[in-house]
Amino acid sequence: MPRPLLAYLLVNALALPATAEEGTIVLDTVVLEAESDTTLVQDGYVPGRSRSATKLDTAVGRIPQAVTIVTQDQIEDQAPRTLNEALGYTAAANPNNYGFDTRFDAFFLRGFPAYYNGNFRDGLRQFNAPTAWFKTEPYGLEGIAVLKGPNSSLYGVSGPGGIVNLVTKRPKDGLYREIEATTGANDRAQIAGDFSGPLGENSEFSYRLTGLVRKSNSDLPGYSDDKTYFAPALSWDTA
Repeated sequence: MPRPLLAYLLVNALALPATAEEGTIVLDTVVLEAESDTTLVQDGYVPGRSRSATKLDTAVGRIPQAVTIVTQDQIEDQAPRTLNEALGYTAAANPNNYGFDTRFDAFFLRGFPAYYNGNFRDGLRQFNAPTAWFKTEPYGLEGIAVLKGPNSSLYGVSGPGGIVNLVTKRPKDGLYREIEATTGANDRAQIAGDFSGPLGENSEFSYRLTGLVRKSNSDLPGYSDDKTYFAPALSWDTA
């Protein structure tokens, strides 16, 4: 045994509390935590762990693939009107080819179009067609993971530029309440709410209700940006 390691063990053994009557050594309690079910662990603008690049809970700093994660705090501070605007600060992403559009989310990754086969929701592909693209409401997201390059083949058939995986807001274990009202240019008026928590004391079920109502015009006359969004969620934790 190396001498530094032996000295360390002897010092720590002498420092442990002991009961002289019984001649036993009492060790501190060791708490082991099982694997988290949280899809995206984040702290402010810094993501901690994610499943997007490996499909396993992995520390972002240890992911060998090129991945960029837009956290919920960044989404809230940026207050994007569209998914394209939420991707505006992501390296290798170009969401501005077609300008502002209230109908579609059209973005490029590493120069390749990714809106047909690179749009994923919670790890599942959202199938798009030339006349039926998905329109994402950023208020309903708790994060966006952008997996770049051919590594996106982990999710099956996808574009060579990468994929955008949208992480939906999930129920929280603790009580959470939020109501916000915003106004802006083009007669924009919006009210949104986000409510979450357990169904009861010591309940195994948690819920989340997220929604908004918006009335707004746009820079194009007669081209409105109205929206009604409602997303209920229910989780069951048997642990």
